[in-house]
Amino acid sequence: MQKAQNKALRERSLFIREALVFFSLVRQYWPLILSIGLFFGWLLSYPMQGPILGSAAAAEGANPLLPIVRFLAGIIVGQIAFGILGYYFQKALRWFALSGFLCLLCSVAALNTPMANSESLFALMGLASAPLIISWGAAFTRSVLPNQRGRVLVSAIALSNIILYIIIQASAVLSSDTLVLLTLPLLVLAPMALFYSYSQIAMLPPPTPEVPAKLFSFWPLLPFVFAVYIVGGLMYTIISTSWAGSGISAVYSVIPYIVLVFIAGSIADRRGRRVNAILGTGILGVGFMLYGISGGIMLPIVIHTLVVGGFAFMDTFTWTVPADLATGRRAPVFYGGVLGANVIAILIGILLGEQLGDSISEALVLTVSVAGLLLFASLAFLPKLAETLTRNIAPELSISEKITKVFQRAGLTPRELEVAGLVVTGASTEEMHEHLYISPDTLKSHLRNIYRKLGVKNRLEMTQRLLNSSFDEFS
Repeated sequence: MQKAQNKALRERSLFIREALVFFSLVRQYWPLILSIGLFFGWLLSYPMQGPILGSAAAAEGANPLLPIVRFLAGIIVGQIAFGILGYYFQKALRWFALSGFLCLLCSVAALNTPMANSESLFALMGLASAPLIISWGAAFTRSVLPNQRGRVLVSAIALSNIILYIIIQASAVLSSDTLVLLTLPLLVLAPMALFYSYSQIAMLPPPTPEVPAKLFSFWPLLPFVFAVYIVGGLMYTIISTSWAGSGISAVYSVIPYIVLVFIAGSIADRRGRRVNAILGTGILGVGFMLYGISGGIMLPIVIHTLVVGGFAFMDTFTWTVPADLATGRRAPVFYGGVLGANVIAILIGILLGEQLGDSISEALVLTVSVAGLLLFASLAFLPKLAETLTRNIAPELSISEKITKVFQRAGLTPRELEVAGLVVTGASTEEMHEHLYISPDTLKSHLRNIYRKLGVKNRLEMTQRLLNSSFDEFS
């Protein structure tokens, strides 16, 4: 009994600590969270096969597939093109945020255009969406510490899905034109919040151009993401259509995603990114297997929770890894490449799902089989995925027991001991920044204190005296 009570108290304490951490990060990074949360709230609600597009298609008796395909094609081209552009023109990244206003103009134009004639507008929406996403990825990489990225990201993801849920409920009573007008303010506030984020990080040191370190060791990332998100495209078409009449889509909808994404963010920062990839593929696999044998009232709800929830873990993994890998100026390229592969896979999955649904009257078995094969293929790459949270460009750095003893005699604090250890091993200033996650001013302050306590003038003198003199000199 006592053990059970102690366990409950520990779990409650952990929950409270995590809630406080989330609250603190939201206060610190609210412009960054607000910008992408609002923008994706619009994107999920309208062009990305959202309820607004569905309502408009139903009112006109049109098929929304072609506008969706054009939108996804536009965003693919935009992710690649603006990712490369952002790499070469770093100062332009802030101005990429203004592309949200072009999305606003396209949305207004689409209000007065029949869906059959609006494919070019949706392609332009996709193209205009990419620069803002690339811009956000660069700001996210530069301003958020690695062990905070998961929680900051999922706070934004949760906001976008809360907006989507509100729009889903409103679509039952409001017209598509009214819903579009309701989401237009999101496209005004999103770039403004992102602009404010850039003003907040203006004092940070500019990204340092770097040669990718062992980049080819991360090659399994793209095929893994590609295989899993083809399954995501299948989910959007086949499963959402087959469950539309059950009421799950309207009532339960994205609730499991919103709940589980917070867990995914906490895991990403506490345990690493690969855990989310493992959980995501595992949960998706179970969900699709159950989908193949579904029956009864409660089982579809369980399946929906598993399939939608699985992508909460996968999305967290897919969006945090590029930031971990993209040190220096490479953030636009990494976000363009990884997210571009993500969208290509979703597009293929949607087209494949439509084809499966049209080719045979009973597509259930075939759909589940295809999804199962793709998830099985992704498992081949899963063991090869490197953990990016703990990756350091600097080698694993340590100091001997004797040197540690000398530093302790000099009265160095634990943090100063870390800095001194890096100095002795010859780490550069950039490597020390990345290893310790501290600002340049903080590093300079630590170095001044270390030199004063050891009676030296610079890091070279410190290393030489430490290696060539008796240890008693520092006592």
